[in-house]
Amino acid sequence: MRNQGKKAIPINSASPLGINNTDIAANRNLGLDYLRAIALILMTSIHFARSIPGSSTSCLSFIGESAPAFFFFAFGLTMDKFLSKPFGNQLAVLQLFFYLAIAHNLFMYTPAFFVTEFFFFLLSWQVIFLAIEREKQATKDLYLFIFLILSVLMLIISNDLLSNIFSVLIPGPFPLLPWGLFVIAGLLYSRRMRNGFIWRGDYLISLCLILISWACYYLSKRIEWPGLEIIKEPLSAPYFLLFWGANILLLNLINSFNNLFSSIPIILKVVNFLSENLLLATVLHYIPVFLFKKLLLIFLSLITHDNYMFFYLLGSFLCNITLLLLVKAVLMVWSTMDNQPAINFLRRNYNSSSILIIALCSMGRLCFQSNLLTLLAMIYFALQLRSRKKALREVKL
Repeated sequence: MRNQGKKAIPINSASPLGINNTDIAANRNLGLDYLRAIALILMTSIHFARSIPGSSTSCLSFIGESAPAFFFFAFGLTMDKFLSKPFGNQLAVLQLFFYLAIAHNLFMYTPAFFVTEFFFFLLSWQVIFLAIEREKQATKDLYLFIFLILSVLMLIISNDLLSNIFSVLIPGPFPLLPWGLFVIAGLLYSRRMRNGFIWRGDYLISLCLILISWACYYLSKRIEWPGLEIIKEPLSAPYFLLFWGANILLLNLINSFNNLFSSIPIILKVVNFLSENLLLATVLHYIPVFLFKKLLLIFLSLITHDNYMFFYLLGSFLCNITLLLLVKAVLMVWSTMDNQPAINFLRRNYNSSSILIIALCSMGRLCFQSNLLTLLAMIYFALQLRSRKKALREVKL
């Protein structure tokens, strides 16, 4: 009844060129797919660009560094669907996700099992939401209360102190809070979109959030209070508001004008492909980033303040193209290996085999200072998780 009188825009509609979005990606949210692909492209680009002298202060780097904000909001958008699945399916996904998160932590740190790196952060929030909503869906008031308390704390105390408070439980680059606000925001917004419509008032909400964040930034220049600055690390309230608003704005624009965003089939297919294989692509992105950072060393003496943007854009483009081809190649290889006796044996003994793999990875890191085995383990876990999710969708447990 609250939505009576509001103008709504259907999310799915046919393209003016005769391309029906549902034919290309049935029951998919086009805006969500774009957010996930954008987050992946930004992450790959910035991980390469950090090696370019002088790039850290550029506008492109500021946008690239926002990749986690888009990742976590998009992840929150998928949580409502995850929480609606049977409990057995949820546990099956969490089991596989756990080993991927542990392997990634080992890849990033030596030795460290429980650190809120990217995958472990996502795993932790899946468990938190599952615990909160195990019996029934949590009320919006609970999440809004968390929003209010965190927003006030982020404004009145220093960013370093707030991040340190939430890092006491689990250390890492992404404290469960305040970074978890992006995940909560995504979950709440996905429930707002359940009926398949976008309210025009959301454009105003997103623009207000962006304007408030910049107002805080300009105010910080006058009163010199760090809590009002737009800072990613440690996360400040204006930074959260800025990219909360940016996520909502992008999601609405893409879903409202899906005729435009689906009018070029090859772009739509790439976006859907990256979105469908996001976890695998996230794991594999370390390979092209590593290769092109090594290649960049050859041209390092040629990079100046006047031309660094050229190397930034060219390197980022090549990294992402290589990543796309690499994901396709790995999936082709996996299609020949999947359901082979050895792979099925590992599935039947998944816990014991995964623990053994993690132990071998730890030995490789400690004894040989090598990440190769850990990288292969992450790829394996990501592929197993992909196959498991596909099987669960097919049998509809």
